[in-house]
Amino acid sequence: MLNLTVIILTKNEEKNIEASVTSAKQIAERIIVVDSGSTDQTINIAKKNGADIFYHEWCGHAAQFNWALDNCNIQTEWVFRLDADERISEELATEIIYKLSKKEADGIDGYAMRWRVYFMGKWIKHGGTHKPYFLRLFRYGKGRVENKLMDEHIIVSGPVKKLNEDLIHYDYKGIDEWLNKHIWYSNLELQMYSTQSDMAGG
Repeated sequence: MLNLTVIILTKNEEKNIEASVTSAKQIAERIIVVDSGSTDQTINIAKKNGADIFYHEWCGHAAQFNWALDNCNIQTEWVFRLDADERISEELATEIIYKLSKKEADGIDGYAMRWRVYFMGKWIKHGGTHKPYFLRLFRYGKGRVENKLMDEHIIVSGPVKKLNEDLIHYDYKGIDEWLNKHIWYSNLELQMYSTQSDMAGG
């Protein structure tokens, strides 16, 4: 295992958490699940699969992840942010292991990767979902999540390189949950724009 901790934020992710944790085991010395009040089997499944469980009341994606960085006694050199509906593919795991074992990683503070989105069992190859790179892997102490309600990114102070392989997004909850999630995100976006407008005096 790499000198690396994977952090997963959860609430009622019983359909996703086992696959997410299992994929993280390919690279992680330690897997942390920060739960915000699941009422299903999320915590039991995560524990059964070897994750360390912490509870923290939900305060937004950025603040929740930064809380994990500050309060979960992380002692590894690297941190990977993984969502419960994401999977580290074998190819991505192999690439990460290779990159971090090389001396070229000594001067790098973060690695960015692309997101391969699956919907209803099919990879969405068009519409721009596979173009952007997101920083998910970084040196502990060198990165924080920017304070935004949504579309938040991890910011590091030093050099960042891109990985070739993809992080897989594959949510098993079904179309009703997918629609509800995107309605929730839409409301967050409206809230974010409203806040920005108020701050700008408009």
